[in-house]
Amino acid sequence: MSNQKKNIFLKKQYIILSSFLIVLIVSAVWLDNKQNKLASDPSDTWYNTANKVIEWVIPTITVILVNLWLNDIDRKSNK
Repeated sequence: MSNQKKNIFLKKQYIILSSFLIVLIVSAVWLDNKQNKLASDPSDTWYNTANKVIEWVIPTITVILVNLWLNDIDRKSNK
């Protein structure tokens, strides 16, 4: 893959993962507010499941983004 195609591919990865991360953070905040309003029996709602998934996915995507960013910096410094 040529260098220009790699750069375009990396930019697309950054944009997609960053957008997904923003959507997940907004969803987590929304779910948390919704759960606080409907806290009659929080043990048996889908909100808990969604919050657990989001708690694991947000850090995972953050780690992937940081890894991509560090690899990009390393690749540029090795030129």
